[in-house]
Amino acid sequence: YNQDNGLAYLKNENARNVTQLYQEGEKKIRDEVFKMVPKYKKAQDLFIQKADASTVAGIEDTQKQAYREAQNYKTAVMNDTIETSQIAISHNYTKPQFVQNELSNIRNAIWANGKDYGAQWCKDKTEEVMGKTVGYALSQAFADNDMQSVDNLVNRFGPLVNPAYIRQFVARNNQQKEQNFMITQSQSLAKQFRKDPKGLRDYIAKMQRDEPSTGNWGAQIASALVDKYVGKPSYLEDIGGTTCVYWPTVAAHELNSDIPVMTNTTQLKEFGKEKGLWHAGPDAVKNLQPGDMIILNSPSEEEAHNTVWTGSGIYNSGGAGGSAYTEQLAQDPSAISGFFGDGWSIAGVVSMSQLQGGGMGPAKKRALSPAEQQKLY
Repeated sequence: YNQDNGLAYLKNENARNVTQLYQEGEKKIRDEVFKMVPKYKKAQDLFIQKADASTVAGIEDTQKQAYREAQNYKTAVMNDTIETSQIAISHNYTKPQFVQNELSNIRNAIWANGKDYGAQWCKDKTEEVMGKTVGYALSQAFADNDMQSVDNLVNRFGPLVNPAYIRQFVARNNQQKEQNFMITQSQSLAKQFRKDPKGLRDYIAKMQRDEPSTGNWGAQIASALVDKYVGKPSYLEDIGGTTCVYWPTVAAHELNSDIPVMTNTTQLKEFGKEKGLWHAGPDAVKNLQPGDMIILNSPSEEEAHNTVWTGSGIYNSGGAGGSAYTEQLAQDPSAISGFFGDGWSIAGVVSMSQLQGGGMGPAKKRALSPAEQQKLY
């Protein structure tokens, strides 16, 4: 129990062999003391009985100590990795692949060092830490007034962050965008119409601007499919069919609870019509954005299949007996129907990217309000 070098004060990795060290030390002391025990059987038996009881208790204590310190060491390693990755991301948030690699390091550290707590603990801890880490990166980008990086982080990693936080953050970011727009435009117009106040007023009255927006739900849906659902079954008995609609709408529902989980193309099309997101016919693919859901006609059935546009390809479910839900690349939107073979065609598109949620979604043009016009005079 010496505080400088006693076994009871060994910490972390140094306590790994504490039980073995205790047993070795105990045997050495026991042998020395036994030499001084009177040389008759009753005294020796009593000594051995007391020594054995003390040794059993000591072994139990050192085993608990070894386990406790091993867990402390694993926790320290995990926390060091998390902190190192968070610092690295805060300095490199403009590099999506770098951010992804560091998030993978965090996930691996949690599962490697926390497995004794069980899979659910590791899952919950991973979601908590990765969400906070992306939140820190968003805050840093916002502090640096780097709106493009904010958009990129929201689109790529937004599904990892608490949706309530994202909505609050998006509102702040859009407000900043609006302020930046007003400052930039007022400076430009002041130079352009320096001696022409009537021309300035007439010009401002006709101006249009992009509605401030950060990220979009569609891109987040595509990102969530990458992070959570690629590799999931392409056919589920529970829903009685393929998962071509199911997994995309599960991902969408997790991002926005107003979007229902759906299991077939009829439900998806009706949802699109209800929300004003349905665009019928093959020309609908000309304006595809990430996260948009494309309903296709097969040679034998209308509106037979759904796939999701990612920006460079599609996420697709192979169907009964087919492959797992996975990414299949198409060169461009016009090649999507051909990817599935002869006789396939585009029935229409449900433009999930057009969903507006807390200022999220693609920018839309609108006229300046009277108050906005006044700010520019």
